[in-house]
Amino acid sequence: HLDSAEATKPDEVREPPFTEAPAQYSFNVPRYFNIQLRAREFAKQQMSHLAWCYSVDIPLHPGDRDLPEDALLQKLQAWLMRHDQDTSHLTSVLPLVKDLPVRLTDSVDRERQLYKGRRGRIYGWTLHPSTLSEEQDDGEVILDRLPLVIYVLFPEATWSIGKLPKGVYPLK
Repeated sequence: HLDSAEATKPDEVREPPFTEAPAQYSFNVPRYFNIQLRAREFAKQQMSHLAWCYSVDIPLHPGDRDLPEDALLQKLQAWLMRHDQDTSHLTSVLPLVKDLPVRLTDSVDRERQLYKGRRGRIYGWTLHPSTLSEEQDDGEVILDRLPLVIYVLFPEATWSIGKLPKGVYPLK
């Protein structure tokens, strides 16, 4: 149970450099679990709202869309098991918290030196106008679709894009 684990965790792991350190795992399951735990802990420490986006896969081919419900469910579950190298390095559950430390999983803009592995922080996001959210008992929110844009701040950057603040990059 997480509450008992919380009580035994040393206070120093709740502060930098531990809270800012990258974590590396050989397998997806512990990595995804760690992403979720760290996002929750970060939101709690910052007293910020935490929103979760779950992947929603829609079959591309009409033949797949017409499958019987149980066959389609099996296909959807298989997609959730795919390695993140097959999904643009996005997890099936994406946490959104303002100022949450993130790393680029791909090179997105060479001109601005936004290469794979570059560190930034979530600055904000723009929700789709039809987004529905469901608040959970713990105050977290589940969004029914990914945001249209996630804005990432790269604090050391000197460039700006349009009317965005210096160092803020819009990821679609």
